[in-house]
Amino acid sequence: GPNCFRAVIERGEKFLREYPETPFRKEQIYHLALAYETWWSLSQAESGDPTAEGGQIDRASAERARKKAIDLYEELTRIAPESPEARAGKLILPRLKLGLGTGERTFFCFSC
Repeated sequence: GPNCFRAVIERGEKFLREYPETPFRKEQIYHLALAYETWWSLSQAESGDPTAEGGQIDRASAERARKKAIDLYEELTRIAPESPEARAGKLILPRLKLGLGTGERTFFCFSC
């Protein structure tokens, strides 16, 4: 289905719980941040936006997702400040902190 960001979050959170010292922690945190950002971004889509069609997002869960994305991007800037993942997070953090949509759709299939 279109809301694969939920599966990414579920599996990603589980992976980090089970393997807290994984050498892939940075990449996993980045993908989780993208998934949570996708959740938030879908809630901000304009009515009729074909890239958000089928997204079933309620505002309360979207706000929690926005805060989680912020936390994860900030964690990246602490653990790997010079990484490409942290640099990408630094670019998007201001929009998330202001509660603006980002257009992120990495883990959302709008053609499903």
